[in-house]
Amino acid sequence: MSNQENNAAPNLLKMRPLKNSEYEEINGRIVLLVPRKQNPILLRLIPSLKRRSHLKLHLDEIGTHAWKHIDGQNSVLDIAHHLKVKFGEAIEPVYPRLGMFINQMARQGVVLLREEESLEEIKPEIKTCCGDDHDKI
Repeated sequence: MSNQENNAAPNLLKMRPLKNSEYEEINGRIVLLVPRKQNPILLRLIPSLKRRSHLKLHLDEIGTHAWKHIDGQNSVLDIAHHLKVKFGEAIEPVYPRLGMFINQMARQGVVLLREEESLEEIKPEIKTCCGDDHDKI
């Protein structure tokens, strides 16, 4: 593998997002409870901020449907497929829309992104359970 391939940004469509936030479902929609970053100086100046330890992010129907498929197993590509099945043409362009949603959630720490395991990474595990025939996979 060349050095350029090693430094390439991971393909978001192959990433597997995992929920990293508390949430609740209200009237069929997801409401994310995102912890507030507490600034000690602001807390002294505005004491009422202490009462609100979480921001509430209300997801729309599309965000709610995407959130329900975020489980650490589904890739972003899988989630896009679920969105296409549910919303059809109304979701297009699905990849940029979902990519922006997932990236925003990741920046806020609401989801964690992990790379899909490649076959090369799991071959040692296959060898221990399946013998030396793992190269045929």
